[in-house]
Amino acid sequence: MPQRAEQSQESLSLPPLLPNSLVMTTTNDIRRTFLEFFEKRGHTPVASAPLVPHNDPSLMFVNAGMVPFKNVFTGLEAAPA
Repeated sequence: MPQRAEQSQESLSLPPLLPNSLVMTTTNDIRRTFLEFFEKRGHTPVASAPLVPHNDPSLMFVNAGMVPFKNVFTGLEAAPA
């Protein structure tokens, strides 16, 4: 049987995802950081969608993140600028 090389615990640890100076303490911090990341790269922020779609009688509730963009995908509306 092949032998596995011994690895120290230190070599198995992952690098931090955030700089030490950036500490997120709430879900609002996480959401704001996520939105700012994409906005800085040219994406347009879009308002949150309700759980119950107001313009689609075929759905009782939003079951996927793309549901609010259904009219964009089907060509009924233009994409947000």
